[in-house]
Amino acid sequence: MILSVTYQGNDTGTLQIERQGLYYHLDADCGISPTKPLRLYAVNGFDIRSIGVIGRDGSLHRRLSAREAEPLPQTAVLGSESGGFLPWCGEVDGETVRDGYLRKDDPEVLLALPVTDGGEVPLIAYAAQMQPQTVDGRACLVLTLQDGKPLPVPEPVWEESAAEKVQEAGELLSEDALQSAEQ
Repeated sequence: MILSVTYQGNDTGTLQIERQGLYYHLDADCGISPTKPLRLYAVNGFDIRSIGVIGRDGSLHRRLSAREAEPLPQTAVLGSESGGFLPWCGEVDGETVRDGYLRKDDPEVLLALPVTDGGEVPLIAYAAQMQPQTVDGRACLVLTLQDGKPLPVPEPVWEESAAEKVQEAGELLSEDALQSAEQ
């Protein structure tokens, strides 16, 4: 089985998984040479497991028992933990999310969606339910999920346009950049 490895929404490499007896051999060529430690994560729906830290050459070779490896991942993502959020990609409410972060707060799941330079964000239909937050140094809008679906909007609703939410997230990122520059 060969899976794509995703980093910040881009396919950068591959993860090959091969069963050999009681073990699985995982060979990853992540296609990047990291400047900071990055982990490779196995993603199954909203379950995320760390496979390990990739080397300076962007590779990772692991042997896992069937118990450790199963269920086999649907996809693989690169990144690092940030404020309890782990890198994630998958599907929410029928829409594919290629670049996101996930944090489990039982029974809810928080999904952080990075805002692009063009001000675009997946799942924009839920913008009124999203809160701006910086995750891994990136301006994001955070959506609360329960049972894999966005929570229903309680009545009455104070509507804020998607553009205002994106602008608020951009301002949050600018404030973080200013604070980093002052240090």
